[in-house]
Amino acid sequence: MKKLHKLQIISKLVIPKLLRTIALLMRNFIANFVRILGICKDFAGNRVNELGINSD
Repeated sequence: MKKLHKLQIISKLVIPKLLRTIALLMRNFIANFVRILGICKDFAGNRVNELGINSD
């Protein structure tokens, strides 16, 4: 019974921290992706339209 109680306490401490860490990593990933996408669009200019078709 005591062991189960300790496991419940540990899970209440570890799981929320893990979820916050994952959420932070995903937010950083998305922010970096948006930056890289913007750089690629600036570099490509008007050579590619929304459908990915070369406009030249």
